[in-house]
Amino acid sequence: MEIRLLDFLSAEKEYADFGRRQFRPLAQHSLAWQKMLVLSCDMKWNALFLHEGTEMVGCLPFCEREGEMGKVWASMPFSAGYGGVLRIENCDRDLVYERLLKAFVTYARENGVDILSISSSPFRDDGHLYRRYFEPDHCVEKFFQYLPGRAYPECLPPLNAKKYAKRIKECRRIAERYKYGIQHLRTGADPKLNNWYNEALCERYKDLKAPSPPAILCTGIVEHLAKEGLAEFSYIEQKGRVLAGGIFLYGWCQDVFLRASHTGDLNLRASYVLDSQVIERGAALNVHAHNFQSSPTKRSTTYTYKKNWGCLEGSTFYLVKVLAGLERFLNAGKDAVTAAFPYFFVLPHSLYSEG
Repeated sequence: MEIRLLDFLSAEKEYADFGRRQFRPLAQHSLAWQKMLVLSCDMKWNALFLHEGTEMVGCLPFCEREGEMGKVWASMPFSAGYGGVLRIENCDRDLVYERLLKAFVTYARENGVDILSISSSPFRDDGHLYRRYFEPDHCVEKFFQYLPGRAYPECLPPLNAKKYAKRIKECRRIAERYKYGIQHLRTGADPKLNNWYNEALCERYKDLKAPSPPAILCTGIVEHLAKEGLAEFSYIEQKGRVLAGGIFLYGWCQDVFLRASHTGDLNLRASYVLDSQVIERGAALNVHAHNFQSSPTKRSTTYTYKKNWGCLEGSTFYLVKVLAGLERFLNAGKDAVTAAFPYFFVLPHSLYSEG
């Protein structure tokens, strides 16, 4: 097996061919997503490609940032960016993980990288492979909630049809009462997307006391992925105002990437109707699962709301390997690291408090 390290311009065609043969490909694994990272978010993108003869069997894409504190490679940036080892359907899974993860560390040392970070992808059952072959210094498990698709594969439990039907029926009644109807947008230049971003999404993140995702991420996703059928901005509007909206991704599963509603409109339950109609849209497209993403805690109302849909739980992982310079990052402090490496998971927050 041969491994090559390529930048985006060198890898674009090869990655496109690989993408068509991936095991459970998510929208975040598509060539369109990688283009969005490079062209819209100005990321320095590279990937390790693993070949067996003339066939590409695996890939590990990552982005790089470098500053005064040091150099970080992350696979991949953004919450729910979902990176790590990608592979084709029929291959020696353990061997692909071993070769790519060990090469990731080797190339990083050769290139003076201080910290390696991996955000693993859902629906993989591969946590043990990362621990074995990446040997992370820190591993943070993150749960997510999901609904199995109607045409669920053997790897997923069956849908809780009773809970699902109850929620759909309830939301249809709300939609009829308030005359809510869902609309879909496939261009990043529309003012409705910008208004939703400023008036709903940023306000939600302010309430969470967390930095908002950049506007260019939202417009970039719609611009690059919508034309490939991999993303939509879906929203519910009333009297010219977007009450609730979200950016939803479509691949092996349907992914609630970003979603928010106007706080004052929660009593109208527009967000409930949005969820129900998006879920039904995914079901019509035969997605394997609807990924509701994570909730703040398992005691939160958000967690309970998703559970009432009949959601099950899965896990992904943030995995960090420190090669050098840990004290520089810790001495700089969490806020400085976040500012220097925006949208990268660099170190677990607990390390700063312990320090």
